[in-house]
Amino acid sequence: MMTNVYELDGTQMQERTAAHDYLMEAMGFPSWYGKNLDALYDMLTAYGAPTMIFIEAADDADEDILRVFSDAMEENPQLTIIMED
Repeated sequence: MMTNVYELDGTQMQERTAAHDYLMEAMGFPSWYGKNLDALYDMLTAYGAPTMIFIEAADDADEDILRVFSDAMEENPQLTIIMED
């Protein structure tokens, strides 16, 4: 099974509204993506195939968004998230 790989830039995830627009495009979320933390969690926990997400400059990203990524990784065994400073 092929692994989905996404490379994200934490500097693009500082301000919530812009962050959700960035994530929608960078991760190919559908047009109906709700652009909020609950919707992000739902999208991340829905991955049924192995998925790796690298977040560069994670220190620059919104803390709540990073928490959602961490929480989703705990919930979804298919999801691996690596946060780099």
